[in-house]
Amino acid sequence: MDDNSGLVRTMEKVLVKAGYEVIQATGFRDALDKATFQKFEILLTDFDMPEGNGIELIKRYREKNKNQKIVALIMSAYSEVELELIKNPGLADGFLLKPFLVRELLDLLKRYH
Repeated sequence: MDDNSGLVRTMEKVLVKAGYEVIQATGFRDALDKATFQKFEILLTDFDMPEGNGIELIKRYREKNKNQKIVALIMSAYSEVELELIKNPGLADGFLLKPFLVRELLDLLKRYH
């Protein structure tokens, strides 16, 4: 999930080619709507979005799906987000600093899934 539709399309192509099923969302509200009706094994989200942030999205998804194991990964261009995640374990399972290489994304997904 990212509010940059070009990045979303590129990541979808990469992930589908790697064998993942992808449901894309292009904003916080769109992601919340989709999370209401669907279950995910992996939630890959941008941190900074209009209307909300990735941590809030992960918290809300986990609250609605308390009995489900989900891998939550956050992307951000801000390294301070990674520090926040380190200080607060459990907010997310992994972090990608933008810009990142496709290989970094795939390696992170393989580590957790």
